[in-house]
This record gives sequence, C-alpha cells and structure tokens, in this order.
Amino acid sequence: EGSTLVNMGNNFYAQRDFDAAIKYMEKGLKIFHEIGDKSHSIPTLHNMALIAYKNKDIEKFLEYETAAYKIAIE
Repeated sequence: EGSTLVNMGNNFYAQRDFDAAIKYMEKGLKIFHEIGDKSHSIPTLHNMALIAYKNKDIEKFLEYETAAYKIAIE
C-alpha cells in the first residue's frame, strides 16, 4: 500500500502537481515508517526533498534530506 501511494505521488510529480505529489508521498512514507521499511523511506524522502527544492523551500528540502540521512545511518 505504501508503494502504491508513493507511485501515485510520482504520477502527480510527473504532472507537476507538487502539492498532490507530496500529499501521497507523505501517506506512503507514513506506512513505510510504521513497518520499518528503510529501503523505501529513504528514496521517498529524497523525492520529497526534490519537490521542496523545485518549490524553492530550502528549509523543507533540508528537513527531508536530513531525515533520509538519519535513516540511512541507523
């Protein structure tokens, strides 16, 4: 289910609907966190960071990338 939600987010990203993309990616990410799925959490956070960067939201960009980094070094 988490992957399906993230894939929906990726489809919205491709359509340049960044708000919807983040919404679905956040839902998928929540599921990944609940089940401890690091292998999907990290790239999802990175993709969310790219959206924040495109929106010129550097604070969110750093938040997402830092979260991905922390998961990676656990």
